[in-house]
Amino acid sequence: MNLQEFLNAARAFGKAEWEAIVEGVENDMTLIDETLYSLARESEAKPPVIKRALVEHHPEVARYRRKIETYEGYPKDDILTLSRAMRPDVVKLMELRNMVAQNLGYIDYKDLECELSRIHEETIKDRLQEIVEKDSGEAEALIEKHSMSWESWFQDLRKMTALEETLQPQDIVENVAETFGFDKLPNVVNIHQNEQGIAGFARKFSDSDIRIAGRIIDNASDLKTFLHELSHAILYAYNTPENLEDFLLPAKDEFLANLLENILVKYVCTQTQRRLIQKVNLLEKIRMSLSALFELDLWNKVKTPEERFTYHYERLMPVEHPEYWALDSFRSIDPLFMQYYPLGLLAGENMLVIIDQEGLEGKELGAWLREHLINRAAHVEMAAFL
Repeated sequence: MNLQEFLNAARAFGKAEWEAIVEGVENDMTLIDETLYSLARESEAKPPVIKRALVEHHPEVARYRRKIETYEGYPKDDILTLSRAMRPDVVKLMELRNMVAQNLGYIDYKDLECELSRIHEETIKDRLQEIVEKDSGEAEALIEKHSMSWESWFQDLRKMTALEETLQPQDIVENVAETFGFDKLPNVVNIHQNEQGIAGFARKFSDSDIRIAGRIIDNASDLKTFLHELSHAILYAYNTPENLEDFLLPAKDEFLANLLENILVKYVCTQTQRRLIQKVNLLEKIRMSLSALFELDLWNKVKTPEERFTYHYERLMPVEHPEYWALDSFRSIDPLFMQYYPLGLLAGENMLVIIDQEGLEGKELGAWLREHLINRAAHVEMAAFL
């Protein structure tokens, strides 16, 4: 198999995703799925990117994933009706992923994912439990103070972290480039803002065209999200695969973006912005940890998702509609990704301690990050940072 063929197909897939999610273009991605699956089957070598493609672009997996992603054929009268209608297909998609993973020689899809990420499931659960236990008291106080609920969670985060002025994303990009010496960023990053659009999304179209989509930045929650997507862009700007082993898998991509996000916040945000982002991080780390613990549990107890959803989420606050579990894309479109968000933030906190000990800052820090993390992103051992 030709490496460039696979890279071209992977980028075409990302471009089609961008057009569908950001621009509202109705793309039929069947042909791209078929191409990636065919190329993966032809490959004699079976590095992580090929194993993942054999699952995610398997014809049946791709068909169900696409149906859920586009809401094809589901009633949209209200969210509760939609979630109940989607539930059987989300369960079916999990079963299909398990089947394909078993055909590749794994116990189930979760077993495959843990091998690809090289972090044991028990290690993941232990770190997530530690996050919840450490910060739950402070999080509960914030939730009570701001009258937060699961249904209004993201609106509440924006409201409670409002900024006095609207920030310009291009100014942030230039600030990051200047601070760390990431000189190519302003020339390759293209920004799409939409107040009603997706909170954050990043894709690489080519070495000279990296796209970021996000909302207007007038609160610390959306500032944090933009810095997260910009962290993805930094990884994409300094990485082009030279072989199949160099492909950056989504799990590691999310882990490193969250790690880098923490570093960007410290060095380019004002004291007020950092204080507000700290609140968001506290709440989001717990929400994402509970979500990840639920999902790991779900793969073991797929017949009782509503009961398991309530069990995990009610550790923080009441759950009114456990049926909503099926609407979360991290259960269907992006399976077993969520855990790498809180783990990446935790790794970022650990990395900042190392950076302080080494006395690194500015362009010297940027060069150090490129050498140890960014340039070799696909080969970083995530477990070493936890």
